[in-house]
Amino acid sequence: MTHTMALRSVAIVLFSLLLCGQAAAQQKPALQVFTSGEWGFRAVFPGTPERGESTTARGHKSVEFVVETADKSAYLVMVTEFLRPLDDRVLGGARSGVLKGRKLLSEERISVGGFPGWEIKLQDGEHQLLVRVMIAGTRLYQAIFAAEKINDSAVDFVRSLVPLPQ
Repeated sequence: MTHTMALRSVAIVLFSLLLCGQAAAQQKPALQVFTSGEWGFRAVFPGTPERGESTTARGHKSVEFVVETADKSAYLVMVTEFLRPLDDRVLGGARSGVLKGRKLLSEERISVGGFPGWEIKLQDGEHQLLVRVMIAGTRLYQAIFAAEKINDSAVDFVRSLVPLPQ
């Protein structure tokens, strides 16, 4: 084996190891389907979400399902129950609340299963947020991903939120 061939072999091995390392570092966390029949939604999370409940200042019941990963990324679905069917005014108010005090990076009007909503990308200090907010019947649904940088898992997560028929 000549010196040039030996160097090529070493370079190929090093390049292969580098690619394997990059692929491992870029691996997305395994997402698993979570369904809440009680709160009428389906979404994917990188683990089993913890559940918390609260009441809004106006007396509406709200529930949060959250998973925080080792890299300090947060995956949150929040559902708020109202007393009457919701309209674009409530959706606009929710959008405004998400934007408050944050830098808007992008936004897009969406429809999921015929339910209207917004997909919004924001900068909040050193963190980026990817948010999907939508209304379905008497419920306001929000999927929120927060981390240093939005990644493919964030997109997969927020786009997985689907309100189920009430």
